[in-house]
Amino acid sequence: MKKANFFSMQRFRAIHEEEYRICEQWFYNDSFYFFTKRPCSLIPGNIKNILASSCVFVDEKNKPVGIIKHDTEFFIDRYLILLEFRFNDNSHYENGISEKYFFGYIYYNFFELNKYLKRIMIRVYSFDSLTKDFLNKFDIKIEACLKKHVFKYNTFQDVLIYGIDREEYFKANNLIIN
Repeated sequence: MKKANFFSMQRFRAIHEEEYRICEQWFYNDSFYFFTKRPCSLIPGNIKNILASSCVFVDEKNKPVGIIKHDTEFFIDRYLILLEFRFNDNSHYENGISEKYFFGYIYYNFFELNKYLKRIMIRVYSFDSLTKDFLNKFDIKIEACLKKHVFKYNTFQDVLIYGIDREEYFKANNLIIN
């Protein structure tokens, strides 16, 4: 069995004060789906609150390239977390960068942050085909569908919940389970 060695382990961190304006601009891009982007979430004060409780993925120059957020209200007995993520540039989904950053973050949650964590659930909006394709590519399954949960594009849209189980993740990556 191999021990994981992800170069991306330190590729996420808290958002620095001077980066709020950069990250805030992402919310105004029509293809950047994060935190439902309801009209009230596009108010600058609300965006700052969303960003304050999020982390950013950073590139080799330490510049933000994506965002990830734990839903702290959904943290159940430290065994299950719900998260949402998005990269600001769609090319990151195609060039392998997002894969390394995302799985480095998953690795960090299972190995470093919480050794008791059993499942990670990922919230994805039904109209976000890039994120859905990304998760499907790695055989991460849909575990739930919240029907007509978000109003977007003048109609109610579904929210999909994908899941990663700790043991499945370890087996798929040929890792030692502690």
